[in-house]
Amino acid sequence: MAKLQQFGVTFGYKFVVIYVEPTNVSQLTTNTARTTLLINNDSLPWADWANEFRENMPEEIAKLVAEKSSGSNKYRPSKIN
Repeated sequence: MAKLQQFGVTFGYKFVVIYVEPTNVSQLTTNTARTTLLINNDSLPWADWANEFRENMPEEIAKLVAEKSSGSNKYRPSKIN
């Protein structure tokens, strides 16, 4: 829930899933315990990705957030490809 809120999905987060897929997998690795993903041995840039997503939020998700923030239950989300 907190990660979705960072991505701008502050309301209606129960209806949203965001998949983040790396484009350059050759630089992707894990820490020794295999509990955290790393790029070039650094933490993933979640804040950058969240900012980029918020700035370019898909219209359907923006509508859902707006509807849920107003307390309305009339919005029915559709599948986004």
